[in-house]
Amino acid sequence: MRFDKHFFKKLLFAFLGVAFMGFGTGFNVSTGFGADPISVLFDGVSKYFNISLGTAINIFTVAFFILMLLFGRKYINIGTIFGTFLFGPFSDLAFYVYKILSLNFPLRLISCVCGLLMLYFGIALFITANIGLDAINGVIMILKDKSKLDFRVIKVSTDILSLFIGFCLGGSFGVVSIISAIVAGPIIQKFKTVLSKERECI
Repeated sequence: MRFDKHFFKKLLFAFLGVAFMGFGTGFNVSTGFGADPISVLFDGVSKYFNISLGTAINIFTVAFFILMLLFGRKYINIGTIFGTFLFGPFSDLAFYVYKILSLNFPLRLISCVCGLLMLYFGIALFITANIGLDAINGVIMILKDKSKLDFRVIKVSTDILSLFIGFCLGGSFGVVSIISAIVAGPIIQKFKTVLSKERECI
């Protein structure tokens, strides 16, 4: 592994990506308008076991990281470490910031949109960094490799399962969950295209 300026640029992208993902997740869950599928699961576990959102996220990411160590080491890099151990704390930080703000309904709507954009921008940043998969997508890739099924099939299946379990546990399911399913892909791809060009120029 070469520790040159390009590597440190990737490191920065990965770190900021996880930070934006964490803040986006924390804001989305806090607004009460719903969240993306995996965050609905995180929120459901958080509420059911009366633990913080960040703790719930860490339980899953650490467990998934162990699975990656056992079955998918080729997907692990420094970015994986960021995603495993920093995603939860950043989500908790966003959750507490939101509570302090005590926003009214219109500002909650604005926060919801900002949360989605932060999440999508963070995912695009992390993908652009290209120094390891996060633990969640790492497990999805392991399932893909073991089952020989298409990535999209595995992704959709895990999203549906996450939504179902999260909803049953009391997770925040709402309009944002539906919007996320429709617009997440195109927006992330747009962010990724712009960021890839910016990374080449730096």
